Amino acid sequence: MDTRRIVLVSETQFVPIGELAKVSSAVQKQVNDHFGPVWGVRAAVDPLASLADIPPNTWPVVIRDNIGISQAGTHWNETRDKPFALVTFREGDTPEEGWQPTVSHEILEMLADPYGKEFRTGPSLRPGQGPVEYLVEVCDPCQAAGFVYWVDDVPVSDFVFPDYYTAFTTGTYSHAGNITDPRDVLAGGYVSWRDPVTGMWTQFVVSTAGAEFRDLGTTPAPPGVHLRGFIDRQTDAYLAELAARGVRKKRKPRVARPTAADARSCHPAVRRAEGERWRRRIDSVLGSAGGSPPPPFPPS
Repeated sequence: MDTRRIVLVSETQFVPIGELAKVSSAVQKQVNDHFGPVWGVRAAVDPLASLADIPPNTWPVVIRDNIGISQAGTHWNETRDKPFALVTFREGDTPEEGWQPTVSHEILEMLADPYGKEFRTGPSLRPGQGPVEYLVEVCDPCQAAGFVYWVDDVPVSDFVFPDYYTAFTTGTYSHAGNITDPRDVLAGGYVSWRDPVTGMWTQFVVSTAGAEFRDLGTTPAPPGVHLRGFIDRQTDAYLAELAARGVRKKRKPRVARPTAADARSCHPAVRRAEGERWRRRIDSVLGSAGGSPPPPFPPS
């Protein structure tokens, strides 16, 4: 099993290298002790002072005051090569609402699905639909601040187990025990799937307005944007819109409850070149090269 290499880089004055080291240590323990054994991955998570020092074959997670979109975090792999993540610095009223759980969230989801195309087949939440292909989003069903847990005094994201998508009986389906039924979605979360026959994408979202099914169409991702990144941005924008409008609470739809019966060392010049490649790629994605504002993302 290969060890994936991830570095945390702060580009905000509010996260000094010491704080970055504390968070990277906690996420390293989370990966080693909790996430890695369940999902079959290994990773080295380290702090780094600057993108200019990044080694090759390393995935950066960059914390900024503004990442160009109104989200806590996002991860990309538009080149279908090496993913990277962006996290908005925010303190929140409590540590659980701050930037640290978002760092954990983005790292775990990059590790589980670095190319934005990992699926698990299981019964649909929509009654009568039959088996569907769930996009692997290990933190999104339990992503709200109320469901984090703690590693060495650092709040980290809860995450689902692989059998969350496929099981039939009540049990423990997330590490912190917040999810006790397969395919359950907690307040503030969502899950997405594709019908293998029609190609239609559907989402089950639980928001401040209640719970609902959303049909996303047959081709939700435009060219050049990987599928998971598109769905993340579209869904977060939708949840933010509902919260801003103060939408009246909706009646929860019936969901199907099927049973079984039915950082390596290398030459400084190489590091600098790698850092410059990441800088150009991130600026290209955000549209911020030359100081221009970021472009709008695809509407929901």
